[in-house]
Amino acid sequence: MSYALFTKCTKNKKWKLIERLQYTDLIYENKLRIENNYEVYRRIQAIVRQP
Repeated sequence: MSYALFTKCTKNKKWKLIERLQYTDLIYENKLRIENNYEVYRRIQAIVRQP
């Protein structure tokens, strides 16, 4: 299988169905930002949740 992201997109090894959101890269980047700045993220989240 020559498709580099095949294992990330599907578990189907017969190439019948490959699904990937168009925003997958942005979701991944956001996840990294949250993980790298977790304390800041939690502080912002606490401020936003307060009425």
